[in-house]
Amino acid sequence: MNAFYERIDKVAHKLLEQSQALALPVNLEVVADFLGLAVLTRPLEEEYSGFLAVPEKTIVVNSRHALVRRRFTAAHEIGHYKLHRKKKPNLPAFIDRAVYFRRASGDDGNEVDRHMEMQANAFAAGLLMPEYLLDEYLDKHPDVDIGQTAGIKQMADEFDVSRPAMEYRLRNLGFLLPTSF
Repeated sequence: MNAFYERIDKVAHKLLEQSQALALPVNLEVVADFLGLAVLTRPLEEEYSGFLAVPEKTIVVNSRHALVRRRFTAAHEIGHYKLHRKKKPNLPAFIDRAVYFRRASGDDGNEVDRHMEMQANAFAAGLLMPEYLLDEYLDKHPDVDIGQTAGIKQMADEFDVSRPAMEYRLRNLGFLLPTSF
C-alpha cells in the first residue's frame, strides 16, 4: 500500500477504534453517532449520491440508490467530515454526484479539489473494508478464492459493499495483482 492510502487508512482505523465499530460489517450508524453526525436517507435526484451539510452535521444519502452504494456514500461523507471540514471552513456542504467521479461543491457550485474526492473515497474504503478485517476474514475463510469473481462477491456480501468496491480495495492493498480499472 502506498503512503497515500496508509495515512488515510490510519485515520479510518483510529475512528473505528474510537467508535468501537470494529465488527463486520462496519456499523456506520455507530461511527456517525460517535462523531455527532446524523445520517438521513432521502430521495434525491438520480445524479446525486448524497451530501454532507457541515454546519448541521448531517449526511444525506440518496434513498434511490442500492444499499451498498448508500453505505459507501455515507462513509465517503464521513471521510469529508474527518479529513476536509477544517481545511475548507467556509464550505457549507460537500455535494457528491453519482457520476464517474465525485465532486464537492460550495454555494457557488465551483468544483473543489479532485484530490479531496480521492481521499474521501479512500477513507470510505478504509472505513468499510479495513485491512485488518480483510486479513481476519481471509484467515477464517481459506477456501475463499479472491482470484475469482465468486470469492470477491462473497467477501463483498460479508462486508456489505459492492463487488467492484471490494475488488478495487483488494487491488489497492495488494491482495490482488493490479490491472487497469
